[in-house]
Amino acid sequence: MKILLINPPRNKVHTLNYGYTFSPALACLSAMLKENGYGPKVLDLFDNHNWREIREILAKEKPDLVGITCLTNTRMNSFKLASISKKINPNVTVIIGGPHPTVMYQQVLENYPVDIVVIGEGDLTFLNVVKALGDGISLEEVKGIAFKKNSRVIKTGTQSLIKDLNSLPIPDYYHLNNVRNGRILRTGVSIGRGCPYNCQFCASSSVWGDTYRAKSVENVVDEIEYVLRKSEDKVIFIGDDMVTVTERETIRFCEEILNRKLDFRWYANARVDSISARTLSMMKKAGCIMICYGVESGSPKILRNINKRITVEQIMNAFRLTHQAGISCQATVMVGNPGESPGTIAETERLLSIIKPDYLWVSLATIYPGTGLYKLAKQQRLIDDEYWLSNRIAPTYRGSMPLWKMFFYKWKMHLNQLKRKREIPRFLRSFLSEISPYRVWEGLREIKFGERKR
Repeated sequence: MKILLINPPRNKVHTLNYGYTFSPALACLSAMLKENGYGPKVLDLFDNHNWREIREILAKEKPDLVGITCLTNTRMNSFKLASISKKINPNVTVIIGGPHPTVMYQQVLENYPVDIVVIGEGDLTFLNVVKALGDGISLEEVKGIAFKKNSRVIKTGTQSLIKDLNSLPIPDYYHLNNVRNGRILRTGVSIGRGCPYNCQFCASSSVWGDTYRAKSVENVVDEIEYVLRKSEDKVIFIGDDMVTVTERETIRFCEEILNRKLDFRWYANARVDSISARTLSMMKKAGCIMICYGVESGSPKILRNINKRITVEQIMNAFRLTHQAGISCQATVMVGNPGESPGTIAETERLLSIIKPDYLWVSLATIYPGTGLYKLAKQQRLIDDEYWLSNRIAPTYRGSMPLWKMFFYKWKMHLNQLKRKREIPRFLRSFLSEISPYRVWEGLREIKFGERKR
């Protein structure tokens, strides 16, 4: 069986604001398949929008099975890949997985040329689908999927989450666009999966579950050591919000890096309620150069509304300790969450002036399937499931204030940060992205859609 795994082209709205994003899901699937005797090929199309060339590549590869990863903002490109694959070979099996189809599997199967949707964590499920297809076993025996049978969508039983993440092979990075001349250019390493916090704006638990499962410290550092041996870049992103979930494990992680005398720098996400001076001191010694904190708001009311489960005092304490440790820190802030007002925005601005982040990222509250915010927006008739049949990006939540006002406050915060830290390159990159013709057109379409829904 010839298997082709595809990372779809990115949405053009991300062109200026984001760099290359490799697909850890496909890297994990490829490694799992190879460990079990299959020889998948990974096709990374993230920066390729030449659909004629893409069609020629697919025709040349002649796969029996195509697996496509699908995020909400790349969903139409994922579905276009499915359509092209079916036109080239109507008998090819098209499987789609990822956050968007996990939540919207019924809609995906009913409206697009997709045979099977992998729901949630895909490592074992995708492997089991491949085995079932190869052995002639009924798909109804495979847990964790949805598929079409006689024009009817069938959802099978739930696939148990992988308890022992140490049993998984090291992800196969080598067929992605982050490789040049056999050397990995940039990548991220995952420490665990799952999140117990269930923030209103996030759909992480829909895919990875609401229980945090971590790899062993030794396993994580083994993977880091592997990446360093193969990498040109000596800076690694630790891609979890739960890196500092417990002080003991974080310190063990740092000690393992120091004991192995690994020479690299790293940065990570962290929650402000899981930081201590001792932890930060060890992180600094182990090469941590930056921590990204999800601040979201300086208003206690908004933090409660979005179920962030942190306090303003914890935010201030985390930034104070991080500054003292000599580690750079970034604050990510959202504008427009439920209950947002000029007063709550002012609270956020005051907090930013106190914590003085080295870097600031301000985004608008955005609606994604599978989130509490999506449920609320549907209740308020701001959106319905039909929206995802359009080619529009995920919309901003406009139940608290109009879109123009959200943009005003966003850029006011960025300008204040510019005065504090002189972040001119970052400011210009973000500003140019917002005023690009594509982004302006999307904003106008979104305003029109919102008015129609009201």
